[in-house]
Amino acid sequence: MQQKIIFKSKGLNCSGLFYLPDNYSATDDVKLPAIAMAHGMGTTKEVGLPQFAERFADAGFAVLIFDFRNLGESEGTPRGQIFAEDQQEDYRNAITWLQLHLTKLPEGTDEQVLANVVVEGEPRVAVMPAAASRHALYGSCTKDVAAWAIAR
Repeated sequence: MQQKIIFKSKGLNCSGLFYLPDNYSATDDVKLPAIAMAHGMGTTKEVGLPQFAERFADAGFAVLIFDFRNLGESEGTPRGQIFAEDQQEDYRNAITWLQLHLTKLPEGTDEQVLANVVVEGEPRVAVMPAAASRHALYGSCTKDVAAWAIAR
């Protein structure tokens, strides 16, 4: 199950796609682990991330893939510009959105949100400070690992 969402980051609308397992019902008393994903080097959420989100959702995760500000369908100028501090803030706000919209997760369960970035370069610049400041888990992979995983 997929739906388009918007979350705010420093007053700007960040565009995302939210995935839930097909058999999930908000009325179930189930606590879903969650994953926030974005590309790190100027690529939009539609490039490669939906395949991961679908697989993670099939495995029982709630997944939010999103465009950083200034990229894709998200607001912000200058268009196409990447600022590490802004990406950190966007990740923090994506994690907050997940926590607020997964109503079955009790308050204070930051550790159930995994921040993941798929990039060609150095992912830790953007994600680790955002994840560490929220007590979230962190993972990353490069495009080569991503291509192998999607192909399997």
